[in-house]
Amino acid sequence: MSNFLLEAGRQTLMLELQEASRLPERLGDDFIPRGGNHHPLRRETGGLRYR
Repeated sequence: MSNFLLEAGRQTLMLELQEASRLPERLGDDFIPRGGNHHPLRRETGGLRYR
């Protein structure tokens, strides 16, 4: 049971990270994050990575 819950939680987090990584392309060029025109995440690696 414990392993099942851990695996379900891991899969949920992976799905959330995948969806979050698609946000910039879904929001388009009209979206400017608060605090400037840079985004704190690099997308060229294909995933969420902090600078």
